[in-house]
Amino acid sequence: MSGKMKRFSLAKSKRLVTSTQFGAVVARKQRFTDGLFVLYVAENDCKISRLGIAINKSIGSAVVRNRLKRLIREVFRINQHDIPQGFDYLFTFSSHWQDKLSKYTVSDEIISKSIKGLGLEQVRNSMINLIAKAFKKTK
Repeated sequence: MSGKMKRFSLAKSKRLVTSTQFGAVVARKQRFTDGLFVLYVAENDCKISRLGIAINKSIGSAVVRNRLKRLIREVFRINQHDIPQGFDYLFTFSSHWQDKLSKYTVSDEIISKSIKGLGLEQVRNSMINLIAKAFKKTK
């Protein structure tokens, strides 16, 4: 494997995997949203950035939820060296986005299609803007 490929990998040590880790990030109460995602940020002792993703089953089928998680992981992986280190980032899908759709009595199928329509660039823009917003307020 080339050095460049390794540089952009997302090792398990760079992910939040236990409910205790997720709870610790949420407990810090540093929450930011943009209508698509909710970002919780907490400083860690690891000196690396770590990613957690929590997607509620109400978002859609397992296929839809897994696609969304893959998009978030890929954006984080590609941009990990531009993201401030020493923090845990927990991304969840905003309930406000769902609320907007449900006001129009939209079917689950239409919600799933809307989520499937999300592209890497949209997720990237949302993620980068939320992280920038978080660090603008914390400094």
